[in-house]
Amino acid sequence: MKVREEKLKSIIEWSEKNADIRILLLTSSLANPFAPVDEFSDLDIEFIFDNNTNYISDKSWILNFGNPIAMIEEDESCFDNKHAMKMVLYEDGVKADFKLYSKSNFIEESEQKELPED
Repeated sequence: MKVREEKLKSIIEWSEKNADIRILLLTSSLANPFAPVDEFSDLDIEFIFDNNTNYISDKSWILNFGNPIAMIEEDESCFDNKHAMKMVLYEDGVKADFKLYSKSNFIEESEQKELPED
């Protein structure tokens, strides 16, 4: 889907210019060559920040990628205080799920013997 690819490109370009972002990861079906992908597949993006607090509380950065028509926000308390999540449906039909990690929480989670399902 060309629109989804353009949205991913704009997210990557924004991330490269943003000094707050340490790492951007594309996960789930679009990152797995064996997973089925169709026009309804969403973007699963993980941002790792030195400090993710401003990105959790201020959602204006989401407008960099288009006009949202629906959004569900879950703070860190929903995920054992490890990350927050913003699930956004944009006007162009692309859905993006943004996980927002602090660097320290991401490192801690990645060092577990067994990684979480989500």
